[in-house]
Amino acid sequence: MRVVLADDAELLRSALVTLLAHHGCTVVGEAATAHDAIRLTLAERPELVLMDVRMPPGRSNEGIVAAHRIRAEAPDVAILLLSQDVILDGLSELLATGPGVGYLLKETVTGITGLLDAMRRLGEGGVVIDPLVLRQLGAVGRARQDLAALTEREGEVLELMAEGWSNRTIAPASG
Repeated sequence: MRVVLADDAELLRSALVTLLAHHGCTVVGEAATAHDAIRLTLAERPELVLMDVRMPPGRSNEGIVAAHRIRAEAPDVAILLLSQDVILDGLSELLATGPGVGYLLKETVTGITGLLDAMRRLGEGGVVIDPLVLRQLGAVGRARQDLAALTEREGEVLELMAEGWSNRTIAPASG
């Protein structure tokens, strides 16, 4: 899998480059800023962008903002956001752009195997969302009564998407 890796922590980037290469991935670009991540992604057209959420200069939700731009200009590129924190600003809108988007908390990724599995699922058109992020999104959605409007089946599909199931896998389950 061809990957652009974006994180402002050089040590983490270096470690991930080594781990991903050892497991058959090719890192086609490294970025320390969200702006550079966008530039590299549009130039290299990787299969996946692995990006931190809090990036320079503001260290707020620059990764989510960059992901919106990448989805708009390269919708075929999967995006996996990693963060220490749950940052919801702009996330619901990003997830609404379709499959191939994920958000995991760094502390809950279960080693390189868990990361590679999430990357694979996103590359296959799935969605990967950390359960804590999903709960917080659900709380926000309930506050806005967005989730209340879902049918029972739509709720089931949303749960399956959160677990990383692809559209192809979910469709046969619709009976």
